[in-house]
Amino acid sequence: MAIINSLLTNGINLDPIDSVGGIQQLWICASFSQTGATFGATASRLDALQGSGTFFQFDIAKDTASWTETATIAPAAGTLFFQGDLLMVFHKLEQYRRNQLNLLARNRFIRFTFLDNNNRWWFCGLTRGAQLTTGVNQTGLNPGDMNGYSYTLQTQDPNPAFFITSTASLTGFTWTPATIVTS
Repeated sequence: MAIINSLLTNGINLDPIDSVGGIQQLWICASFSQTGATFGATASRLDALQGSGTFFQFDIAKDTASWTETATIAPAAGTLFFQGDLLMVFHKLEQYRRNQLNLLARNRFIRFTFLDNNNRWWFCGLTRGAQLTTGVNQTGLNPGDMNGYSYTLQTQDPNPAFFITSTASLTGFTWTPATIVTS
């Protein structure tokens, strides 16, 4: 039995305590077509992605969205994949939000990018796409309870989410900011 350790290139040092949780911005594309990609030297950074499609901005309130990525390793099967779960919360039950989330739920091959609170951009679902897997619409019970939507976009890709330097590294795509819609 051969042990493969030649891919390990370094250890992991202890960084200063200067990281913050949460997500600032979220952009979702359900009409994605890729024509090319360029990766950084470590293959963890997506330097350029060419294609077409429209990314829509989904405004999220502060401290309501999170990204969790779990490595699933099955030594007996010889498989490895990374499952990512993006929790999105949208306040206020409204017809417009309901309709957009309903359309999103019907798509099977979504790509998305987000900016975390450490000013790092991430690109998710590059290989196998993402799909909504759960959604809760709730009125709340008491006056101080949340009234709105909690939905999860899930990826299952052979690689973890990619770092991108900015959305400018994604060329050929349309970026459509969110607009105020009254229902």
